[in-house]
Amino acid sequence: MGSTVLPAIAAEGEYVALLGRLEPWQSVVEEVLHRHGLTRAGRALRLGRAATYPTVLVGKGHVVKLFGPWWCGAESFEAETAAYDLLAGVELPVPSRLGHGNLEDGWTYLLLEQLRGRELGAWNRRLDRDAMLSLAGWLGQFCRALDSVPLPPTGYLGSSWDRFRAFISERREEVILRRSEPQRLAPHLQAQLADWLPPVETLLHMARPPVLLHGDLHDHHVFGTEEGRTFRPTGMIDFTDALVGDPYYELGPLFIHTFRADPQLLAAWLLERNLPPAGALGFPRRALAYTILHEFDPLRGLLDDLSLLPTLDAVAEKLFASCEPQ
Repeated sequence: MGSTVLPAIAAEGEYVALLGRLEPWQSVVEEVLHRHGLTRAGRALRLGRAATYPTVLVGKGHVVKLFGPWWCGAESFEAETAAYDLLAGVELPVPSRLGHGNLEDGWTYLLLEQLRGRELGAWNRRLDRDAMLSLAGWLGQFCRALDSVPLPPTGYLGSSWDRFRAFISERREEVILRRSEPQRLAPHLQAQLADWLPPVETLLHMARPPVLLHGDLHDHHVFGTEEGRTFRPTGMIDFTDALVGDPYYELGPLFIHTFRADPQLLAAWLLERNLPPAGALGFPRRALAYTILHEFDPLRGLLDDLSLLPTLDAVAEKLFASCEPQ
């Protein structure tokens, strides 16, 4: 492969600028297709939603996703490849991995099947109540099915609590010390975090085995087709944040981004999801703790609404008490 296929990127800002452009990635997409015995054959190339990694849609059948040295690309490639390996023999609506490989200068790629439809985020504010409740139930079934996916004893998604325990321990320290400026809670709520956040060993249900998690149940990752005001899910994409751990970790982005903090939608998800019991912490506190600890800080969209509440317990009650499983 020639040295001119991938763009030369010297700084993070250059990488960010290129994420929103198609032309820098066209030649490498052609190379990937050629490696796997495919051709464009007149198929149009389209840039996928600009997010973390360059993603190019080829006609209506294929997706080429590129991972470089920016933004934990090597780890995300490992996570997503491991997830698709685990899901290959499972009856779940996710893209098939058709190929993967190494490029130059530390870049790698995945060649994936393209799901039908568009992302939920493109239209979920237009969907009626029944459509959203139905979707919430479908997502609950999807997440419940992930629980039953057999995990290998070792590897990136191995059946051990060790990686998740280390991750949650690090996140707990970060949010208390504000080292990564997470959430930017109101000062009086931020000051309560050290005493309010449960110890890691209390949060982890280590008497049960950990389960496979998508890691970012955001509405941009749910695909489907729209018929009238009905949304018919076709699958879930983007397993770059896949991990093995506690299913309560999924709640934050799902509730705040996908369900727009609607407790009835979360209740519909919980009805199908069948989460393990919340234990002595109770559902509102456990749910809020994992929302605060989530890598992508889903609370950011609600900070103004929550800033007038006096305590984190009050925040937990406001967000999660009305949808607590019975």
